[in-house]
Amino acid sequence: MVNRMMHWGIRAKLILLFVLIKVIPLLLLALLAWQGFSRLGGALTERTEQMADGVRATVGDLAKVMVDESVKALDRQSRDSLERLTTDTALAVADFLHDRDRDILLAASIEPSAENYRKLIANRTGKLIDPGEWILADDGKRWTPKRPPAAAAIRQTPSNPENKQDFHHRPPEYFGARVDAPLYHEITFVGVDGQEKIKVSATDLLPRDLRNVARRENTYARAERYFAELGRLKPGEIHVSDVIGPYVRSRYYGPVVTPEAAAKAGIPFEPEQEAYAGAENPNGRKFRGIVRWATPVARSGKVIGYVTLALDHAHIMRFTDNLMPTEARYTQIPDASNGNYAFMWDYQDRSIAHPRHQSIIGVDPATGEYEQPWLDTETHEAWKKSGKPLNVFLATAPIFDRQSRDKKPSAEQGKAGIRGLDCRYLGFAPQCHGWNDLTQDGGSGSFVILWSGVWKLTTAATIPYYTGPYGKSRRGFGYVTIGANVDEFHKAATDTRALLDQRVAAHGERMIQAKDDTLALVAERMRNSAWMLTISTASMIAVVIAIAIWLANALTRRVTQLGEGLGRIEAGDLAYRLRKTSDDEMGTLAISINRMADSVQESFKRLEQAKHDAEEANRLKSTFLASMSHELRTPLNGILGFAELLKLDAASEEQRTWAATIHASGKHLLELVNEILDLAKIEAGRMELKPTPTKLAALIEEVADLHRVHAEGKGLRFAHSIDAALPDLIVCDPTRLRQMLNNLVNNAVKFTDSGSITLSATRDHDDLLLAVADTGRGIPREQQETVFEEFRQAENFLTREHGGTGLGLALVKKFVGLMGGQVTVESAPGQGSTFRIRLPLAATQGVG
Repeated sequence: MVNRMMHWGIRAKLILLFVLIKVIPLLLLALLAWQGFSRLGGALTERTEQMADGVRATVGDLAKVMVDESVKALDRQSRDSLERLTTDTALAVADFLHDRDRDILLAASIEPSAENYRKLIANRTGKLIDPGEWILADDGKRWTPKRPPAAAAIRQTPSNPENKQDFHHRPPEYFGARVDAPLYHEITFVGVDGQEKIKVSATDLLPRDLRNVARRENTYARAERYFAELGRLKPGEIHVSDVIGPYVRSRYYGPVVTPEAAAKAGIPFEPEQEAYAGAENPNGRKFRGIVRWATPVARSGKVIGYVTLALDHAHIMRFTDNLMPTEARYTQIPDASNGNYAFMWDYQDRSIAHPRHQSIIGVDPATGEYEQPWLDTETHEAWKKSGKPLNVFLATAPIFDRQSRDKKPSAEQGKAGIRGLDCRYLGFAPQCHGWNDLTQDGGSGSFVILWSGVWKLTTAATIPYYTGPYGKSRRGFGYVTIGANVDEFHKAATDTRALLDQRVAAHGERMIQAKDDTLALVAERMRNSAWMLTISTASMIAVVIAIAIWLANALTRRVTQLGEGLGRIEAGDLAYRLRKTSDDEMGTLAISINRMADSVQESFKRLEQAKHDAEEANRLKSTFLASMSHELRTPLNGILGFAELLKLDAASEEQRTWAATIHASGKHLLELVNEILDLAKIEAGRMELKPTPTKLAALIEEVADLHRVHAEGKGLRFAHSIDAALPDLIVCDPTRLRQMLNNLVNNAVKFTDSGSITLSATRDHDDLLLAVADTGRGIPREQQETVFEEFRQAENFLTREHGGTGLGLALVKKFVGLMGGQVTVESAPGQGSTFRIRLPLAATQGVG
């Protein structure tokens, strides 16, 4: 602190001294007064805080009891609503399946013919939700519709004020375009020998040729076994198959299929090659399943064949795909990532409808057998050790065996993309056993389970469809399940808790405010008591401070004036001079400073004149060079033309050699003149670029073709490449761009004795990157900067052995600068060189 005060000004030190003398006694008196006030305020604060805490605790306990009871009531109500939704969905599925029974019986009653069958299935269509096209969002972390959803409809308000109490309106439910799709893939008439006689197809999923379906290899995915059951049917009886379709694998399993997720899993990002998963992978391969109905066709009491209908499995999945157990009610695309979704299982507890199609059990189309289901690690290892086929192993394995969240899914199957769900063997999913218990007698119900760190209410309801083989199970066709986060149900109660907490906090604030008001009243009385002491002390302090300031100003004003004058001179006001106000040391100092300012001002004038003379000389030089270059080009062009004629008309080989020498020397001199002319234009500020739309690929090809023969004549490999990401057309000055590339490639060919030369054009973000790489002699690091200077040549690089003016790279650098880019070189002796030109595409592209 003492060291810091040494740097203070005289005025500050004087003011501090006077203030300390008078303020310290006042502070001592104030301290005594405030001690008494603090004791009184502390007692009041303690009493007030005790009262506020008591009130807050009472209100908080009451709020907790109210909210907890509300949560229980809302959970019970939500459970009943979700169970009702599940049961209604299951009944709707059953009604849909019964309608298919009526269709197959109708088909059996009409005369078998292609025309009659075509009329029948042509009138059998259903509405499916088209989720539309989906693309990756800009952040690459989620999928988003290519076409944004339509704006939400305006909510209606009551026209009659008597209806405004809790008036709740929902706009029309819209969750995607509905498209008509055939219910059936095909209708067939099969002879008693198994040979198809008639087939009418509505889609391209199933083969259109007539086959003998008594042989499994002639059925869909080699998996249909229905013909063996047909011989047992009597007229009017119906056979209905299981859900049949090829299993679709997916190596992805997580919230969203993204490039980041693929990289983390160590697999290529190819979503279209993996299973469809709704919003998680909207572009994946979908499960294409069928359910086949069959019944005898009898005439005069004799079975003459069988009619079959192959239902498109998508019409079964539509009952759960777009269903949401939340306030939203429906969704445009299935989404399993948030845990709120519906799905379906068959009578054997196998998944037949799920947002993630890799979860649907399917068959291996190569064998017709069911693909292995997803097993827990323990069961999967036991199967591998048994050495048995999977179907044989599972036939004797216990079902629903000690299912628990503590078990882990088989990582080996997950890596292979096998995740079909068969609840009987899904050891790591205990809810499977719960669903089985709820539906084993054909009933329904729900339970709450902790899954993935979230408490979920999950429901199950039997699908009461008992036609044909499904009559052997009390579960009928199977069951519908719906899962939902419990927190979604009592959100209103938790919001109420938050509101009550806010109000309790607000009441506490009011109590604190009352306490503060009391303390302020006490403080006011204390201030009145000490008012006279404060007034007298303050008056003394004011007088002392005023005297201190007056003395400090008188002593420091002249020093301050000198400092301000020096500041103006330092800031560039060289014409400013200090005013001499006295004959003492301060006056002498002012005269010295004025003399120094005179000397500095004179020096600056001489410097400005020298700069102006140098710029004028440089301008005259550039003008002279440009003029001389123009004057030299005309006779040089004449010399070149005359040399060409001499080569054509020379009488002997020796004369032709002389003419060639004259031509080569003249051409070299003309190139030198052109380079000097370009350099002069740039330095004179008269160089103008002429940007035009240019085909970059053609320009690169032209430069490559120009130098390839020379390179290959020296035994060098010459290659060029163009990045496909570059636009076809760019806007640039093609003459200058070609000149730069020719200079770089010519140098590369000239100074490379063996190896290769590469010319490439690539895109680097928003830049065009042109590179010329060779395997030549290389450039020492200390000479890499000088090669871009005029008339400079690097030792052992640009030597007189190869000729050259030292202007080529200088022009490249200046042209690149005019185009807003930069040129760099990477090189090492004996390892070749790489020259790179970077130009902003924003400045080069404008079309294409």
